Amino acid sequence: MICDIAEFFHIEAADGTLPGLLAMYDFPDAVAFGDLLFGFGGRDSFEEGLVTERFTWAAEMAPRQRRARRGVKTIAKVTPTILEWNNHRPQMERRQGIRWMDGSGKGVPRKFRVGVDRGYDVRGRYSDAWLAHYSVRSCESMLLKFDRGDAVRQQRLRPHYARKRSSAREVNETMLRYGDAIRAEMAHLLEDKILRNLHHAAIAAHRARIDALKYDPKLQENWATIRAVCEEEIALRQSLEQEGASN
Repeated sequence: MICDIAEFFHIEAADGTLPGLLAMYDFPDAVAFGDLLFGFGGRDSFEEGLVTERFTWAAEMAPRQRRARRGVKTIAKVTPTILEWNNHRPQMERRQGIRWMDGSGKGVPRKFRVGVDRGYDVRGRYSDAWLAHYSVRSCESMLLKFDRGDAVRQQRLRPHYARKRSSAREVNETMLRYGDAIRAEMAHLLEDKILRNLHHAAIAAHRARIDALKYDPKLQENWATIRAVCEEEIALRQSLEQEGASN
């Protein structure tokens, strides 16, 4: 499976683990999980902490048709049926008998299976498992991402990218359930002195680079767009909350 470092499984079925889910599906050839984008959530500053707890403002779990096509990430058996890998899904042989499931345990659409699309209509496909994708995080983290560049397509990070990736419309706190387990594992890893020092050094490097980028003339347009999108998110959230209160 090829997966971003900012993507996290949310598994409702079986025992809540990926091995348990795959066993429940009787170990198919592949499973394509729909992603769910989380937005800025009004967070301006980069801070140490779990993104799964800091960001709880996300795209809709039950989107309407025009917002239903979303990206996927796929776990697959390494077999001769796979012709090529890319970061979202493999290309597989077009033959009968290949079991390629979605996040609800159903087969993926044939058009997706035999084509090259990097996503599908997620409606009805989140019930067992999906991926929480924190592609923007805070405004400062987004600025750092613009400086770093995209890992796959270098020309993708333009000012409009922040608006395109910030599609949050509702509060989603489902990832909070993993907080205790994540912190326990992190505490175990940070018992290693070398890893602990590297962790703290990475945080300090992030903060130093962010401070420098805020005053870089080449990134001022990007920074202004990022802040504007974050403020638009806040305004939308307030509007939706007021609308909900009035109903």
